[in-house]
Amino acid sequence: MTEETQPAVSSTGSRWRLAALAFSGVSCGVAWWLLAIQADRLAWLLILPRWTWLLVGLLFWGLGTRGRTRATSLTVGLLWLAFTVANIAEATSLARSLVRAFRPEAPAARPLRVVTFNCGGGEEGSIEEAFAQNPDLILFQESPTSGLIQRSAAEHWQDQAALAWEADASIAARGTLTRRGRSPTGIWTWATWLPPGDNSEAIEVVSLRLHPVPLRFDIWTGDCWRQLTRNRETHRAELKELLRELEGLPAGRRCIVGGDFNTPARDLSLAALRKRFRDAFTEAGVGWGNTIVNGMPVQRIDQVWITPDLRAIEVRALGSRHSDHSLVICDLALDGPPDER
Repeated sequence: MTEETQPAVSSTGSRWRLAALAFSGVSCGVAWWLLAIQADRLAWLLILPRWTWLLVGLLFWGLGTRGRTRATSLTVGLLWLAFTVANIAEATSLARSLVRAFRPEAPAARPLRVVTFNCGGGEEGSIEEAFAQNPDLILFQESPTSGLIQRSAAEHWQDQAALAWEADASIAARGTLTRRGRSPTGIWTWATWLPPGDNSEAIEVVSLRLHPVPLRFDIWTGDCWRQLTRNRETHRAELKELLRELEGLPAGRRCIVGGDFNTPARDLSLAALRKRFRDAFTEAGVGWGNTIVNGMPVQRIDQVWITPDLRAIEVRALGSRHSDHSLVICDLALDGPPDER
């Protein structure tokens, strides 16, 4: 009796393994399609970290990888490998960390250190966390009071300290700052920064905090999906407002835009920004670059974007003791062409 039932049991197990592999392969295709089109009406799904799709796919891939399914499992595994390389920035930055551990890069001739940090409600201790990174430029969001920042800036930078303060987006710098503009809603602050030094050149700097994304799990309601759709539209409008202000800059002018974008860097709601700027972390990020929620960061919503005449040397996230966001530390080189004046 055991001999008669064994083939049936084996056949049933094989069918379940093939079903698991099929589900894994289909999930890979669905995830790739979703991230390619990024339709606004599917905004809730786009909030999910991209690596969650990989975890689900690998779970079912692992369940199906046994017995006579080796060829199929290899095919599905290669699909997920391609998905990882193309869509998951964490994999790239972790691999870059490993490469640099064995092949460190030569130091840049004129590095500048930029820190962007959402202080999570203006905690005083967050100011010192930012200054402890020995920065040349700090972009604060949910800023501490101007008096607290000025005091710390004077302690660290002495008479070279400069500040352009707003409640939601501030700029502190070593050198001089000339205010150029601010959003009517206070979501961004723009200033021209002249670092110290006889041969320094002006750099346009913007600190911003785009509209926050509501954390909702009532996905069975239409209002949840509609609100998140409106949120993406709001982000586009906010960036359009900023980029319209920056349109008058010469083509060769160096520019840094950093802060809390409240959306992942690869989200298509930031597409307008990519026409002139590059995400510095994509270029030189190392380690686990996610910034929210601090302590267990699953998304990289705090970012630094740069124009082509700046080069990112290294970008990394650092955990905070005073905010629900991690700090972003970005080292830049001035390798581009001189300003066109």
